[in-house]
Amino acid sequence: MEIGAYQMTFEDIVDEIIQTPRFRKQPGFVVIKTMIQKIGYRDNIPIVHVAGTNGKGSVVMMMASILRSAGYKVGTFTSPHLVDIRERIRINDEMITKDTFTRMYEILSIHLEEMAYEGYEKASFFEVIFAIALMYYDREEPDVLLLETGIGGRLDTTNVLENKILTIITNISLDHTQILGETLQAIAYEKSGIMRSHIPVVYYNRIKEVNDTITTEAKKKHVPCREVLPFDAKIKERNQESIDFSLRNKYYEYETIHMNTSGDYQIENAKIAITGMHMLFQHFDITKAHVIEGIRDFKWPGRMTYIIPGILLEGAHNKEGIEAFVEHINRHESHKSIELVFVCMDDKQDYEMIRELCKIKRLQSVNIPRNTYIKAQNEARLMHLFKQNGIEHVFFIEQLKDLIEKRRRDMKDDKLLCCVGSLYLVGDILKIIEEG
Repeated sequence: MEIGAYQMTFEDIVDEIIQTPRFRKQPGFVVIKTMIQKIGYRDNIPIVHVAGTNGKGSVVMMMASILRSAGYKVGTFTSPHLVDIRERIRINDEMITKDTFTRMYEILSIHLEEMAYEGYEKASFFEVIFAIALMYYDREEPDVLLLETGIGGRLDTTNVLENKILTIITNISLDHTQILGETLQAIAYEKSGIMRSHIPVVYYNRIKEVNDTITTEAKKKHVPCREVLPFDAKIKERNQESIDFSLRNKYYEYETIHMNTSGDYQIENAKIAITGMHMLFQHFDITKAHVIEGIRDFKWPGRMTYIIPGILLEGAHNKEGIEAFVEHINRHESHKSIELVFVCMDDKQDYEMIRELCKIKRLQSVNIPRNTYIKAQNEARLMHLFKQNGIEHVFFIEQLKDLIEKRRRDMKDDKLLCCVGSLYLVGDILKIIEEG
């Protein structure tokens, strides 16, 4: 794509895409359906579609790892990205190349210009990325495609596709309430919109009204349901880098599953992924050995990740995610003094998140980056909420890189710096570490 005589680079294209509005004024599928028609996507790849509030990306990547261990070519679409926009679009865990991304955007741009001339509303950021992904999958023809919804389900861009063989609904809690509704039942209804007639759904939630909503919507569409049950996993051994657990229920039994993560909540995500894989045994040649190997090889940066000694990254960005993070710290890091770096976006439940964070037993101080993210909550408000909840040592920081570098030099065994509240924050710190 050229501007005058200037050939746009990958970096130019990313800058242009990022300037695209995140949402369109009118929700629906008219724009993305037209884009799909123009790019010629055939919708003939089997799809596993995953919705939910927390754990969607982890479940997608666990299932992808299992399928790869069985020798299948696996496409994944996840969001958001941490460092590189291409993280969202992968085949066999390899990101789309910069050259391919660039060429496909050039082709898509021609279609977008046609649509503008024809009077269509401008495509959103998410629609543009998803269209590029579909062009890539159509060319590469993976055996299966695992899609994570962006927000919600019923009206989510990814829900435009129909060739589904399984849908999954992970844990549901209050998030994006301005879009999805103010109650758990309303949010569960939106998430249930990914279901298709007679196509099985796997779901997990401990809240009765959520389960009732999902099963009611499933019944309307004659959808077979498989509930992931709580309390059927037992931790056998754990350390800062991994967990071994057993899993027994009426559907399957595993004596030992090894997972290279320290977050206990990932056991729940593993249960969802494993249940989903057992539902796919009729579609793919997969064994329990492949399941064990895939969970062992699963990696998902920024989710309870000790990137270097003394620094922990956790992408939790809603109340339920923060609760799981605090439980982990109080259970496994209670002997350490805790320092936080905290950011949250202005559409999140900041008061509830901060109230939970202040339950960390040895929380010593909090650092709040200033003027870092366009949609970040007001820094003064965050400082006020921490102090209101009894934390005296709350500081603004101008340069996140300086803090990370200082803690890398000075960190002691009895101290832990935890960076939490936003995946944007996690991505920036990963970039600092990589460049450092």
